[in-house]
Amino acid sequence: MLSILLLCLAGGYCALMLFVATTTRKLKVTPERNDVSISVIVCARNEAQRLQPLLESLTRLEYPTDQYEIILVDDDSSDKTQTLMQTYAQRFPHWHVLRHIKQPGEPQGKKAALTMGISHAKGEIILTTDADCQVPVGWLKSMAGYFEPEVGMVLGFAIVKSGQSLFERLQQFGCVCEATVAAVSAYYQRPTHSNGQNLAYRKAIFTEVGGYTEGAQISSGDDFFLSKAIQTRSKWRFAFNISPSSFVTTLPEKWGRQFIHQQLRRNGKAFYLPPLHFFLASWVFLFHVGLGVALLMAPALFGSLVVLKFLVELVAFRAGAKLFGQTILLRDFPIFWVLYPMQIIGFAVLGSFQRYRWK
Repeated sequence: MLSILLLCLAGGYCALMLFVATTTRKLKVTPERNDVSISVIVCARNEAQRLQPLLESLTRLEYPTDQYEIILVDDDSSDKTQTLMQTYAQRFPHWHVLRHIKQPGEPQGKKAALTMGISHAKGEIILTTDADCQVPVGWLKSMAGYFEPEVGMVLGFAIVKSGQSLFERLQQFGCVCEATVAAVSAYYQRPTHSNGQNLAYRKAIFTEVGGYTEGAQISSGDDFFLSKAIQTRSKWRFAFNISPSSFVTTLPEKWGRQFIHQQLRRNGKAFYLPPLHFFLASWVFLFHVGLGVALLMAPALFGSLVVLKFLVELVAFRAGAKLFGQTILLRDFPIFWVLYPMQIIGFAVLGSFQRYRWK
């Protein structure tokens, strides 16, 4: 009975991995455009030490200046974040700085600051990134190109900058894994998640779905809850931008408390997933639990399942790595193959208790 159950779990898991790999071949790059109005919104809280590279990259954007604006929101910082924002904004008439003062009872995390920025935005499209990121010169043109008439949200790829340490490369590996799943699920109009480091949506949709009504009490997940609301409360379609000219880079985190809380925030939303995603996530979790049971009770079957798991995950990751131009990570795949599931499953379980900190 145990063997049959484990084989069923393994069969479903392998089918899912192969499904991901084959779907990546269907994703296409869309031609760029520069005729849609865009509001880029960046919210930052106590980021004076990391914000300048992003601001510099925003000055190099190639897009008609009368078609976009930059809105910088200081989210109640106690350092010189606002001063740095104003230093840059005074150089460009289409740059604006807002200051958000946190109030009791408002949405948690940066949702209230984002809402303030969106309320001041004049563009048809809202485009967001984070304070520790850098954007490419063709970012706006590339993201705008995916907004066909029926598309309401465009998801983008963000990758941790190349690093020498194994820990930094593990973070890159995670970026590719998450983006591959997001790209495939978005193709079928059921995105598992989105990434606020590189995300675009129509301003009108934000109001249509009630903004951050869902998840207002959760300090993270502004991107996750918004994409979920669009998926469940509207008829707008999704797209994932796979063009290299849109890829955002972000700084790697150092191991420590900040990284741990970041991972708890990102991976602790299992109980907020839509039913289909919750079912698939539960299947993946049970398969890995089943491997642990097999190790203790059926070692021979465990060996066979581990080999099968390695092969199908290699196929799936190779497809994602090719899609996002990160095939160099394949050389360390055996190491990441062991470490990454432990990281994701561990933080997903612990994060579900909502015992993490925001800034």
